[in-house]
Amino acid sequence: MIRISSSLTLGLALFFPVFWFVFFGSLSIFIAATDPEDLPLANPVLFKTVLIICYILFGFLIYKSFAKLKRVELENNQLFITNYFKTVTFDISHIAKIKDHSILGMMIITLELDYKSIFGTKIRFLSDAQKFQLLAERINNSKTEES
Repeated sequence: MIRISSSLTLGLALFFPVFWFVFFGSLSIFIAATDPEDLPLANPVLFKTVLIICYILFGFLIYKSFAKLKRVELENNQLFITNYFKTVTFDISHIAKIKDHSILGMMIITLELDYKSIFGTKIRFLSDAQKFQLLAERINNSKTEES
């Protein structure tokens, strides 16, 4: 079995969101529950409001970007996709489209399926250029074998 997704996926998909929601959430609740006169700030109400807004905004961004990353592995013509709690397998011939975006030296790959799986129709994961090339070649070979 060949791991197509990056090893960084585990940290970004699980640990970073858990750290943000648990630890920063606990800090935000603690500061929000503290009496304004106990905080050494000129305007504690404004600080609490900005803190809660930032927590919610960045929590939303983390959920929409990092928490949706999946781990992808390839064996023969089967893709194994997991969110570290559930694993789904399907044939690579079900991939309708593949897109890649390069951000900060990492490639974000989006696989669009021709049906809705348990993870939806779009599967996102981090990869490097060599593993992406291997996956793209397997998909192209699968499409030519079907024709």
